[in-house]
Amino acid sequence: MFRNSKNKNSNITIMGKEFTNNSSYNILTHGSKMEGNITADSDFRVDGFIKGTINCSGKVVVGEQGLVDGNIVCASAEIMGEIKGNVIASDTLTLKSTSKMSGEIKIHTLAIEAGAIFVGTCEMGKNETLKEQKG
Repeated sequence: MFRNSKNKNSNITIMGKEFTNNSSYNILTHGSKMEGNITADSDFRVDGFIKGTINCSGKVVVGEQGLVDGNIVCASAEIMGEIKGNVIASDTLTLKSTSKMSGEIKIHTLAIEAGAIFVGTCEMGKNETLKEQKG
């Protein structure tokens, strides 16, 4: 269901992403459901369902099967699944072609692929402005 993995001996690749020595990540796997707020110091991937807020110091990835019904505050995010809530990212938000997003976006850089669905508002600004809003 929920994994926090650390591999200090070698590089590993999970779902196309390579993790190097001392790299840690968190995954909520497909078919898993979680209700509540999440705080993560490292990257977080959602392939299941989360109802609640995700606060992540790293990157949040929502896979094609992933659904987040709540807000995400992170350094960067890549969305392939569905978000029903607001996203605040101090760096980049990427909405892939399979993504569905409804809510408010406050980010530094936004990338939207053809086919992505976005219903809501977007505010782009410098990192300092976004950090003040998060704090």
